[in-house]
Amino acid sequence: MLPYWKTGIFGDGEGQAHVILTARAACGLFSCLTTMAIEHPDFTINDIDAAGFKAAYERYGSVVLRDVFDPARLAPVLERAREAYFVRDWQYRRGQLPDRLYHGMYEFGHVSALDLDVPDGEKLSILNLVTDSAIWPLYQGLFGPRVAFILGNSLPRRLGVEGAAPTPFHQDAAFMGDPALVMNSWISLVPCGQTAPGLEVVLDPTREFITPPELKSGRASTYKQLELPESYITSRFGEQCLWAPRLNVGDVLFFSHLTIHRTYQKPEMDQQRISLEIRCVSGDAVDALKGQYQFLVRE
Repeated sequence: MLPYWKTGIFGDGEGQAHVILTARAACGLFSCLTTMAIEHPDFTINDIDAAGFKAAYERYGSVVLRDVFDPARLAPVLERAREAYFVRDWQYRRGQLPDRLYHGMYEFGHVSALDLDVPDGEKLSILNLVTDSAIWPLYQGLFGPRVAFILGNSLPRRLGVEGAAPTPFHQDAAFMGDPALVMNSWISLVPCGQTAPGLEVVLDPTREFITPPELKSGRASTYKQLELPESYITSRFGEQCLWAPRLNVGDVLFFSHLTIHRTYQKPEMDQQRISLEIRCVSGDAVDALKGQYQFLVRE
């Protein structure tokens, strides 16, 4: 067996990134079709800088960063999310849930980001999780100094136990389009991929939108329309490219609108999953995308 070593991923100050990986991973780094195991892009927040983050994303299509948040900081967010879902469930059972909220709530598992704000406090406060953390310099290295939040696609998500159904393999571009690089900070508020479902990603730097068989035109609005068949995924990329990281509270999974992913769920994962999806693009792309999304630009 080839030797193993890893020290992290860092830039050299001149825009170049150096990756020190396992020798096993290096043998098959540029193609997941190798029969050898590939290295997972799994780092603690102190193992990576902006150039390294960009290099890891470009090589794998997704990145996990551990210990980004103190779990104590996320506990109040989880509490407010549970309260928001409780209220919506209560309204639904009594026939009082507005029709415009049903689709997002029970098909896709979303409540509004505004539901997580402290009463009379700052609006859209969950966005501060990105701007006030070590994520921000990584994003500025990826997007430039101006970073734009996509407001309608930055919100909580619940799955299981009255939440949304598991999602099949798909790219977010199926429902978002392919306007520019869209990066999702997927923040676990409960342990994911353990007692609650997680996410499974395809470790491949996909640069194209793959049209799902059931998407005849426009953008997908149902799981059936956005689904990429599992047989297609495994035959094209190989099963060794599938990665379902176990995430603890405070860990973040980053992936783009072109990253192929799905819900990862086993029978023993019988707990409800609540997470945050916070999507960003470069602030320089906002003018070209006006009319398609609502943005909040921060520097």
